Amino acid sequence: MRLAWFGAALLVLVGTGCSPDSGGSRGDAGSSGTDAGRDGGADAGTETCASDGECDDGHDCTVDTCRVGGTCHHEPVHELCADGERCTLTNGCSSGCENDDDCNDGVFCNGTETCIRGDCFDGADADCDDGNPCTVDSCDPGFDGCRYEVADGCDAGLPPADAGIPCDDFDPSTHYGGTFRFLPIQASDCLSATYRIDELTFSVSGETLRVQAGAFTLTQTPVPTGPDFLVTYTQSGCSVYSLEGTFSCADRFDGTWRANMMDSCSICSNQNASVVGVRR
Repeated sequence: MRLAWFGAALLVLVGTGCSPDSGGSRGDAGSSGTDAGRDGGADAGTETCASDGECDDGHDCTVDTCRVGGTCHHEPVHELCADGERCTLTNGCSSGCENDDDCNDGVFCNGTETCIRGDCFDGADADCDDGNPCTVDSCDPGFDGCRYEVADGCDAGLPPADAGIPCDDFDPSTHYGGTFRFLPIQASDCLSATYRIDELTFSVSGETLRVQAGAFTLTQTPVPTGPDFLVTYTQSGCSVYSLEGTFSCADRFDGTWRANMMDSCSICSNQNASVVGVRR
């Protein structure tokens, strides 16, 4: 904190009948009215102090005080910044922001920026992991999006076409069984339609094909004699779930996951998603 400003702050405190170290209120609105109320003065719970000098945050536009209880308080004063700038508690004088859109730099790969208390913060880098061991995943700034290259030892298949790993021809007499990774994961957290499905287990019981999808058992009777299947499950009074797909080879299928809500679950969203199954 600059010495000149500290002197001015001291005069304000004396004028309100408080001493610098008393912790008495200087007025929550400060000198910036509504803006100060929105940005607020921040009490940093991890900052302990015995005097105002120990609370200096290095920003010339904040009034730093040691309050009763030995905690630092930082009050932004926007008038100490240049025109068009605001006093922020993390960066001092800056152009600031009102909402997340003010912070968006238009670059996909560096993640989503957010506005917090008038400051822009970078998000985590974009996650391009498609869960496919046969792709090399990267985010290309020039392309401004994810790129997937075929890994060594894999064929040219990329999701959602297939999982990229060569496999044997599909035989319905033996391959309607086993556990498959389910990509992308399908999930819902709405009332009775709450589920998270990241794998499927196929099995044959008598004349019925059964597919266990989380808590749902989807079925088809009779068992398909080819690579195409359509299994369904009706949740009484709520929804109908279905998985329709085609095995491209023994270890993977392409399909569509659907969740159609009935009247009692009408506030929940229907789902209609392209999916891939990869044998574990």
